[in-house]
Formats: sequence, C-alpha cells, structure tokens
Amino acid sequence: MPLLTPEHYPNIEVFILRYFDTLYHRIKPNSWLVFDNFQDAPQDSVFWQILAAAVEKLPAHIRLD
Repeated sequence: MPLLTPEHYPNIEVFILRYFDTLYHRIKPNSWLVFDNFQDAPQDSVFWQILAAAVEKLPAHIRLD
C-alpha cells in the first residue's frame, strides 16, 4: 500500500485516490473494510471528503452495506 509521506501533502487528493485504487485492487472477496468510530470525526474534518472520494471510486465488484 502507498505510504503517506510529506511529499504527498501538497497533492493529498491524488494520493487518496491512488491509495483507494490500490486497496480496491488488493482486497479479496468477502473482505470487510471497517471505519471504526468514524461517527466521532468532526463534521468539518477532511475525513468526510476522503470517505466520499473512497465511496465514489468503489468498483462494481465491491459492495457498500
């Protein structure tokens, strides 16, 4: 998996998309991806933008329940 290092900070959106693209290609059938306590993230947190981008890029073979 790609590692988030300081040189990625200026283009964090690109890093996030590549990260989830890599994850989606590596994830095995019947796997679970859990965002534990995500509801505790502040409403103005960048986390929500990251989560939205990750969901938007879900490939057809991965279900969101």
